[in-house]
Amino acid sequence: MKKHKMITLAVLGILIISSILGSYASTTSTIKVYLNDEQIIFDTSPEIINGRTMVPLRGIFEALEMKVSWEAETKQITAQKSGLQIQLYLGSDIAYVNKKDVVIDAKAYVKEGRTMVPLRFIAESTGAVVEWDGTTKSITITSNKTEDIKEVTTPTSMELDLTYKIVDTGVTTYYTDSSRVSNITVSSAFYGQDANYDGNQPSYTDNMNGTVTDNVTGLMWQQTMASKMTYDEAVAYANASSLGGYNDWRIPSIKEVFSLIQFTGESGGEVAKTLYIDTDYFDQPIGDTSIGEREIDAQTWSSTKYVGKTMNGDETVFGVNFIDGRIKGYGLMNPRTRDDNTGYFRLVRGNEDYGVNVLLTTEMAQLQILQQV
Repeated sequence: MKKHKMITLAVLGILIISSILGSYASTTSTIKVYLNDEQIIFDTSPEIINGRTMVPLRGIFEALEMKVSWEAETKQITAQKSGLQIQLYLGSDIAYVNKKDVVIDAKAYVKEGRTMVPLRFIAESTGAVVEWDGTTKSITITSNKTEDIKEVTTPTSMELDLTYKIVDTGVTTYYTDSSRVSNITVSSAFYGQDANYDGNQPSYTDNMNGTVTDNVTGLMWQQTMASKMTYDEAVAYANASSLGGYNDWRIPSIKEVFSLIQFTGESGGEVAKTLYIDTDYFDQPIGDTSIGEREIDAQTWSSTKYVGKTMNGDETVFGVNFIDGRIKGYGLMNPRTRDDNTGYFRLVRGNEDYGVNVLLTTEMAQLQILQQV
């Protein structure tokens, strides 16, 4: 009897394990993947590992029109097409998209002789949009077909003979409508965003005399600003300055001040987080909280005044807040005390034509474009 019970329990155990394995296999085998409404047929079933859908490498890359190569010695997988290269390594959580390293939360591995890779990372690296439908256990990848895209080449600001150069934002992060992604290619519906364009990258030289030269705009800047002062005090301060041995310092225009902003900064509400200026070259104070200021109360004023009046009919100047990234107007009078308002001023010299626009008629503009062709 005892032996009979043991056999019965063993059979039950086998049936339970078989049931679990069967359930797992059926779950993985029912995952369907569609690219632009057409199902991708894989020779090894996709499966979900730790919440990430893994698919056969060659199947997903070829569906996305990418050429794949394998380096056995280094266990390196490389897939590429025009303007895009993706590299992964078996068992590694580091991948590379156009030579930039990216941390991935699902490592490539081998199953039944097939290399399995994370579907979402691969697809979004090409600029595609990935959507999961839990009800049908299906994944939809939306990506514009390469043959439907006609890439138009237009002259960049570096190629045209412009009156002054615009400094690039420095932004290299890509976005879809729901998340950050590692790359956006020309075939994507989201192509054309900031990170797709590589303009005049920010470049500075520390002159080691309290000044910094902007290598793009040609402007020379005061490295460390003085304490807050009124607008009239700033005019006198600039006229009297001999910083670096120069006596032609001035209060910058709003375009000149704005040329220093870096859009890689991050706002932290009323407190400083990641500043919107290159702190490797420029000293940027924050508001003095010990006297009741917020950390963001550290605006840098310009010489550019509003044409009209604001607040209580006061004169107003434009300025840039390198703490929270805003550009706005600041009244020359304190609206509460009616005393002269104060702000920071970063003096500038050189390239007095910076920010001066040359306006063209339609015919002149068309002629200039034709001359560039």
